[in-house]
Amino acid sequence: MDVRVVEAAPTGFSADVLIVPVTKADAPGGTAAAVDRELGGLLTDAMARGEFKAGAGNVISFPGAGSFAGRRICFVGVGEADKITADTLRRVGGKGARAVNTARLATAAIAPLSDSTPFGPLSAAAGAEALATGAVLGTYRFLEYKTEDDSRRPDTLQTVTILVPSGADLAAAEGGATYGATVARATNYAADLANHPSSVVTPTRLAEDARALAGRLNLTVTVLEKDEMIARNMGGMVGVGQGSVEPPKFIIIEYKGAEGAPVVMVGKSITFDTGGISIKPSAGMEEMKGDMGGGAAVLATMRAVAELGLPIHVVGILTAAENMPSGTAINPGDVLHMHNGMTVEVINTDAEGRLVLADGLSYGEKTYQPRLMLDIATLTGACVVALGNHAIGLLGTSDDGKQTAREVGEETGERVWELPLWDEYNDDLKSDIADIKNTGGRAGGTITAACFLKRFVGDVPWVHLDIASTAWVNKSTDYLPKGMRGTGVRLLTGMLRRLSQG
Repeated sequence: MDVRVVEAAPTGFSADVLIVPVTKADAPGGTAAAVDRELGGLLTDAMARGEFKAGAGNVISFPGAGSFAGRRICFVGVGEADKITADTLRRVGGKGARAVNTARLATAAIAPLSDSTPFGPLSAAAGAEALATGAVLGTYRFLEYKTEDDSRRPDTLQTVTILVPSGADLAAAEGGATYGATVARATNYAADLANHPSSVVTPTRLAEDARALAGRLNLTVTVLEKDEMIARNMGGMVGVGQGSVEPPKFIIIEYKGAEGAPVVMVGKSITFDTGGISIKPSAGMEEMKGDMGGGAAVLATMRAVAELGLPIHVVGILTAAENMPSGTAINPGDVLHMHNGMTVEVINTDAEGRLVLADGLSYGEKTYQPRLMLDIATLTGACVVALGNHAIGLLGTSDDGKQTAREVGEETGERVWELPLWDEYNDDLKSDIADIKNTGGRAGGTITAACFLKRFVGDVPWVHLDIASTAWVNKSTDYLPKGMRGTGVRLLTGMLRRLSQG
């Protein structure tokens, strides 16, 4: 689907469907009022009857009339005018685009709220970005394994055009729409990776995808194989991967859009997590194909950054392995020798994500001396208990990095919530036979997991994002699907964009 920005009035632009945002009031205002007059007051009548109340995400459609004859008009509510946010406009883009696909039509135009405030309180760049993001994300479906015709029915929507009035900042709107559509497509790519079965997206497949991206973008890729990990003392990577017939892969992707110390992102890439010898219950285990959601987010973010040409130096690391029970798997009580020289007693083989992340973090710290280190992982079930499905767990040592994550999270809708990283939690990781153990028990599980990772970042400023709470959600929204949804790509790319601006 193509997203464009055009300076034109709604009456002067031809599209199969005109999507018109409507603020919550007693009667239509702005562009909605002008369009409604051409329709003979159909929207006004619907609002008077209570059939349409213009709450955020509410939709009502009419056949076109007057200068809109031959088109369909889709009114989408945005709620109260003074409460419009980027998320409001993402919902307009998502609901509108879905409505066009449902009607089996090919082109849509999104009208401004009004000539004076086309995106409400948002700037032209932010408003167009939100609409483009919502439209691209809102039409995402994963159909790879559907065979019945009704299920495989392809999308018909080909082009979404965001209309801006004369005098608006057209260049800014075009830049915002390009950014939003690019990052949304990368988000859908991450969702695809996580939705594929683990028999398809293996550590080897992740390495192949990284190389394929490098083949068409300004990226370089290095893949460390198991013997190289052994030589580098990566006990976490080797230990977690040794129970599977699928070899682990340590994937390093570099984008050099600027000189200087890079930002290093490390993504947990467990392509299937049975729990190992500490095996998980069978109910819901199919979701563990998405335990590489953090790595998918890093890979997709590297794609977005390269496609956008951001002026920043970034290194992405995917710690890819499959955690399986077998005669060669690590056992509770084993001791692993990690890349940074520490020893770890394995108490629970289902606390494997932190083991591979630890080697990724210490490699990033020792090799690149980064300006900031980020890690992202579907790490702990405790994060779901603490935050539900509406916030990403945030911890770390970089106050500036955490503040950036908070601000960008609010802008992108991938909100974060900080948990403490107090020294007292370190006591839970003390081991009798090694430097530390790999789990501190159930209490404060998200925090003790972060305390474990903190041991492997050295003095580098560091931010940890636990996306276990938001990566897999069993309810769709106006612009996000249920299931795996590419969580973290919009947040990470937004943080890198902010960092690239100084």
